Amino acid sequence: MNIKNLEEWSFNVFSFNKDELVGVVFEMFQRRGLIQVLGINKDHFLSFIQSVKDNYLENPYHNFHHGTSVLQFIYKMDNDGAFLNTLEQDERFALMLAALCHDVAHPGKNASYHKKRLSEIYERFGSISTLEKYHAEVTLTLLDDPDYDLLEGLDRDRLECLIKQYILATDMNLHSEYLKKIRDGEFEEPLHSGIIAIKCADLGLLVRDKPITEKWIRSLHKEQYLQRELEVQKGIAEDVTDEDFIRSVLREQELFISKYANPIYEELGNTFPCFKELKKHLQNPIIS
Repeated sequence: MNIKNLEEWSFNVFSFNKDELVGVVFEMFQRRGLIQVLGINKDHFLSFIQSVKDNYLENPYHNFHHGTSVLQFIYKMDNDGAFLNTLEQDERFALMLAALCHDVAHPGKNASYHKKRLSEIYERFGSISTLEKYHAEVTLTLLDDPDYDLLEGLDRDRLECLIKQYILATDMNLHSEYLKKIRDGEFEEPLHSGIIAIKCADLGLLVRDKPITEKWIRSLHKEQYLQRELEVQKGIAEDVTDEDFIRSVLREQELFISKYANPIYEELGNTFPCFKELKKHLQNPIIS
């Protein structure tokens, strides 16, 4: 496939519909040589990607486009060298799979909602990394599907453990812990470098070109608005005006960038030039 800007931070995932993204995802694994080196059956891999696409729900933000965008961030970071050159090919495969699947089957409501509702997901996975554990379980179930059994012939236990740890690391409640690992220089270990990479990628919407960033922010605001409406309907949240809701969302956005995005890009920028450049592009668009 001749995909424009696939190797660039300016890659626009919104240029493709969901079915086209299946080919985009396949192309990234193909260009990294992972399918060939690891002996992955191409037809099985395409079926797996299709299944991942089908298991992402039609949420405004947490959808297949988001999974593909996070994957492309990892792919671009890996192409640039950064600190992922310590990864073996099967570790790289696990990281890219985790990036693609890290929000698979996301219900469009955050962990707080599930705790308030005592939902089936909350009852099953508890209060710690509730959704991340759910995404990891769905991912491993898809990987083990006998129709394509993607890890056949590989070190299944090791790779499934890596994939699970990578997905669990996207829990923002663990951000401070991993920021400390960056400051302590632990990114040199393959597991830690992969974890830090996927955390940066999950925040990557903020360093894209401005129109792309703004579209992602609007999508996130819409998903938050829909959750608020449902919480009011279910009687687990008080109703507020749209103006108050927008003010609240924007305050949360400012806090999120100052607490999570800025520090991790700042720390990595001290060591890796590409992150220093990305930090310059970190955006906080005030949109509603």
